[in-house]
Amino acid sequence: MVQLNALGRWLLLASAVSLLSAGLAFGVQRSEANERIISDPSDQLALFGYDPVAYLADGEARRGLPAVETMYAGLVWRFANEGNRQAFVDAPEYFIPAYGGHSAYMMAQGAITAGHPDIWIRLGGRVLFFHTAAA
Repeated sequence: MVQLNALGRWLLLASAVSLLSAGLAFGVQRSEANERIISDPSDQLALFGYDPVAYLADGEARRGLPAVETMYAGLVWRFANEGNRQAFVDAPEYFIPAYGGHSAYMMAQGAITAGHPDIWIRLGGRVLFFHTAAA
C-alpha cells in the first residue's frame, strides 16, 4: 500500500468522497459505476487475477490461485483461498472495487483508465484502485 503525507491523504479523501457521493447520488451500484470491470482481455481474468476479497479481509493485495476460481459478470475471478471465493459468491457486489477497478483519480479527471491492483486504498469499506502511486 502507498504511504501518503497528511495533505495527500486529505486530497485523496476529498476526491474519493466526491466520486463516491456522485455515484451514490445516481444510484450507482458497486459493480455498475463503470461499463466494465478491469480485466485481462486475453483471458477475461478479472482484476488481472488479484483476489477482490483479500483487500478487505486481509488488508493486502494478493494474487488469486488458478485452482480457486469462479465466474461472475462474464469474467473469471481468482481467490487466494476457498473462504474468500465463498465470500465473493455470497456477495460479489460488496467486494468488487469501486468503479470496477478503474483509477479513482482518473475517473475524477473525466477519463477511464484501468487502476493497478497493487496501488489501492480502503475508504469507508470500499476499495479504490489508482493507475500510479503519484495519483
